[in-house]
Amino acid sequence: MNQATPKNETPPLSVQPIRRTGIPGFAGVLLYILIALSALMIPLGVTVLLGTSFLPDLAAEGLSLIFLLALAFYFACTAKQAGRISRGITPLMIAASIITYYLFGSLVPIVPVIALIFAAGEGAVLLATGTKLQLLLFPLSPLAALAASVVLVGRVDMALLSLIPFPVALVLAMGTRSCANREQGLTRVGVICATSLTLGLSVAAFALWFAYDVFGTLSPSVLMEKVNDFRQYLVNTLVTMEFSYGGTVTVPLAGKEVEVANIVNGMINTLPGTLVTTVNVMAACAQMITLSGLQAYGYGASLSPRVRAFRISAVSSAIFLIAWIVALVAVGDNSSSTLVGTVAENLFTVLVPGLALAGVLHFMRFMAQRGARPGCGLFLLLIIPCMIAYIPTVIATVEALVVVFGPLLAKTKAAKAKDEPSPDRERPRRTARPMTDEERFEQYCREQEARRRGTDDPSDDLSDDPSDDLSDDPSDDSSDNPSDDNL
Repeated sequence: MNQATPKNETPPLSVQPIRRTGIPGFAGVLLYILIALSALMIPLGVTVLLGTSFLPDLAAEGLSLIFLLALAFYFACTAKQAGRISRGITPLMIAASIITYYLFGSLVPIVPVIALIFAAGEGAVLLATGTKLQLLLFPLSPLAALAASVVLVGRVDMALLSLIPFPVALVLAMGTRSCANREQGLTRVGVICATSLTLGLSVAAFALWFAYDVFGTLSPSVLMEKVNDFRQYLVNTLVTMEFSYGGTVTVPLAGKEVEVANIVNGMINTLPGTLVTTVNVMAACAQMITLSGLQAYGYGASLSPRVRAFRISAVSSAIFLIAWIVALVAVGDNSSSTLVGTVAENLFTVLVPGLALAGVLHFMRFMAQRGARPGCGLFLLLIIPCMIAYIPTVIATVEALVVVFGPLLAKTKAAKAKDEPSPDRERPRRTARPMTDEERFEQYCREQEARRRGTDDPSDDLSDDPSDDLSDDPSDDSSDNPSDDNL
């Protein structure tokens, strides 16, 4: 008997593995060029933000717009082959660009982020599917990006930023191949975690080098002093600001130093979790681009449920619930957070987005199984504007409870149903009484009438006769059939 796959376990491998047949023709050459261009845009964007670039502001804005339009055109050309996997890439890129321009009045801040994600995602496609020749030619992309960055930026240290996407692409490609080619190993969430770890270490290494270049030391005491100075700077800046509600009510923050300090302390305490969450989101977007590229270039048969299914483990769900409870108890509304409360807050911040996404996907699958697919799009349209409110926390909590306690409840229900006797077995057996001569004669007349009508089934004429249930014909009495006890 075939047994269903448990809810939280990954389905078995049932598709072909990823073969190294490469990306043929002009598509492969174009992909090499786009990857090198994306890697080049990372140091260019960072130097423009730091004010050390020789490019004028108008030229930087124009170059950023051209780069974003080129990526949008590329995704539009591959959208038909990629299918539904790539549906969310272009809207996310457009939404991120609009939000960045609205907040900062420029497209430059979002360009390095999008460039890093694209270079890592599409680089993983080349590394996962490339032939020996393509793998030998792949280092030309980072070398070309590094050389162009040195020429355009003028600083070797900043030019090294162009190399960050390539170790990330290597880990993402290895994880994707392992996930697709093996029945046991990394799942999609595991690949995202490995990619996020590689990206985080790469960015952290550059951040430490940048701190050493600015401060001249990496002493923990000096770094903590700089953090405290930054904390005090935020407090002094915020207390001089005013907030208006509806253009009529103005609330000054002067004299509210304690409240402002509590807010700033909370922001600083949860900064590690916020940074980890940002890196996780970038890794997830890079993996989505990788899956879209594999689908677009003819490797869709290798994208098994292990590769595509986004499921959070029961351990992560339990950690989320415990961290949420500890954070509520240890932190509350006080500014003096304990170490345990701070750790719980950061764990909560890291796990909320993944569980919220898993909950939304769970709801969409639930609705799609009931033929309500158009309502899923409406649900996402309504849920996205609420991502800054409490809705993600509620969805994440519900998903965590379902993942942790769902299998336990299912096992309990199955054991209870197994122990309880079947209602059919408890049904009292009917006892047929002998038919009288009048009843036999009436039955004989009905059978003769049915034969004259051209049918051998007299059941139509017996529907209103109560004597049918009392027939002594063994073929009509299902209670005497021993096969009923085995149902």
